[in-house]
Amino acid sequence: MKRTAFVLTLLLVASLACNLGSAMRQASQSPESGASGPGIGTPCVGAGCGDDQVAQGIGEELEETERGTGPISSADGGSAVLYNLAENAVLAMEIPGLECSTMGFLRFEGAGVVWPESGQERALPVRDYMVSPVTAATLDRYFYISAPEQPVKDYMGMPVPDWDVPGQTLWGAAFAGGDAEVVAAPSEAGFPGDVAVSPDGRFLLYPLTDLSRSGGPDPTGGLLEGKFNTFLSDSSLVVLDLSNGEKRTLLEGRYNRQLFRSLGDFSAAGDVFFTLAREPQGFRLLEIDLNSGAVVDFEERHPEFPWDSLDWDSFFPTGMDTNYAQFSISPEEARIVAVKDVLVADMSNPCSPAGSYRLWIFDFESNLLQTYEDLPGSVTDLAWRPDGSAFALAVQDRGGCYPEYLDAQIDLRDRDVSRLETMVSEPQSKIVGIAWSSDGSRLAYDVYGTDLIGRLKIVDSATGEVQELIDTAQLGIPVVRDRSVTLLLSGWLNSAD
Repeated sequence: MKRTAFVLTLLLVASLACNLGSAMRQASQSPESGASGPGIGTPCVGAGCGDDQVAQGIGEELEETERGTGPISSADGGSAVLYNLAENAVLAMEIPGLECSTMGFLRFEGAGVVWPESGQERALPVRDYMVSPVTAATLDRYFYISAPEQPVKDYMGMPVPDWDVPGQTLWGAAFAGGDAEVVAAPSEAGFPGDVAVSPDGRFLLYPLTDLSRSGGPDPTGGLLEGKFNTFLSDSSLVVLDLSNGEKRTLLEGRYNRQLFRSLGDFSAAGDVFFTLAREPQGFRLLEIDLNSGAVVDFEERHPEFPWDSLDWDSFFPTGMDTNYAQFSISPEEARIVAVKDVLVADMSNPCSPAGSYRLWIFDFESNLLQTYEDLPGSVTDLAWRPDGSAFALAVQDRGGCYPEYLDAQIDLRDRDVSRLETMVSEPQSKIVGIAWSSDGSRLAYDVYGTDLIGRLKIVDSATGEVQELIDTAQLGIPVVRDRSVTLLLSGWLNSAD
């Protein structure tokens, strides 16, 4: 019984430690070119501002490399790929006769941009200690959340991320250089808990989280971080129009940080946001008109769909299963795909639990909900091709995190789920994020393997040819087994001209 309880606890801790997909998933749409408007807040002043400031933690190591850190100019045109650096910690648990380790995300350590055609790469200056990845849509402005204190805490003798660290501030900075600006500062009303930007760069969205309102059901009895608790009602959704500074606060008391990541897609034009909201007895799929602030329930938009047959417990279980579903709407808005991992405790190998996943298709053209069970592996990311003809899934063969236990691949399925092909296979590796280029010809992804070197790659969807853009060794980052640094894809960027 003790061994069983340990295995279940390890599964939960590993799930939370490796829930980087929920913390990291960006809206990997196909950004159109666009321009932002006037200044968005208070300029950054004092030490740590401007172009001479790079990421904390491994910042000194990054400064010693040959990375470019100057302003990004029009000469750096063409599509670029935005990435983040992440430090990972090895979590070890022992009981007599059993030793088990897993590798989990610990903190963000910086960000950069690389141009696939030229191979040119630039580091991005950031302030303080990053609590969110850097995100952007165009080569105009980038945004991130940071805090004055390192966002790491001790949990059961292990270092883990502190997603509620005090002083979280949302910053905006120009790729062209200059001081960062405060977009949203912490206050008695709460703090910005995450961030996303629309494909045209016009709208900035973030959940405003108030920890004083965080009381609510926790199916894990306190083990589940508030950032990943989909049952809380501790947040509202803030929509900021960067073109004119207009701000709206929506879904007050019906929102949380996990829902922002469970579904946070923009329309192809960038003026509609799709997400989920809390209800007393379940959840609601919503679309939000970012120009007017109007909130429309999907049940109103698609009244013929069999909503009564929807079992929200299958997407967001109320027990110890914290592998919540991830949703993504197709570019033409005719389908929603949802995926959810199912991990099974393997008593003979608790470090590498067996993995499978469920997949649902909300087909609004045929008004059908299709469910697919026991698909092999576990899913770390999902991305629709920009023309809506197919979607890609980053899949690992098991539920563990440590790379020795994993094989990763990217599967391509058509809009009706028939499997088309395996685009990429990465043995003994893990892929966290994937994103299509705006024309759908290339798919970018991050990967690390047993050598613990993080890599950023692109696969040509027509030929299958794989191009490696950059790796952590090129950035001068040493391999430290219990504190490895990996690359995390954020998305594609187009020129703001």
